[in-house]
Amino acid sequence: MIMAFTGSRLNFPPALLLPLVTVLLGAYGIALTLGSLALLLKRVQQLFAIIQFLPLFLLATPTETWTEPLQFLANLLPMTPGAGLLRDLMARGESLNFTNLAIAFVNGGVYFAVGLLLFRVAERAAKKRGILSGY
Repeated sequence: MIMAFTGSRLNFPPALLLPLVTVLLGAYGIALTLGSLALLLKRVQQLFAIIQFLPLFLLATPTETWTEPLQFLANLLPMTPGAGLLRDLMARGESLNFTNLAIAFVNGGVYFAVGLLLFRVAERAAKKRGILSGY
């Protein structure tokens, strides 16, 4: 409906799935990190209310237009390389850049691995403290 009202068109090529996977990997990594905090601290609802805007900021900021020193920082932020590729494919109609796709996969994979590692450490700590009974 938004495309009908605005007159803008988005492309949905099959190559869209690859950058989407990188964004999901980064999102799952952040979710696992927050889950590990919730496992250990139990009362993190206020923190989650603040942090829920972080993915919106990361996905909506057009970091691919930043200059070179900031571009390096943008590649380190979670989900931003994949979101930039999604914008290039959908809104700008560009073809898939495999160098940027590799950067996005490394970014998503690292955030997912770190989130998984932190969750396993938090799970062991919660079991050791005996605070895992509610789960």
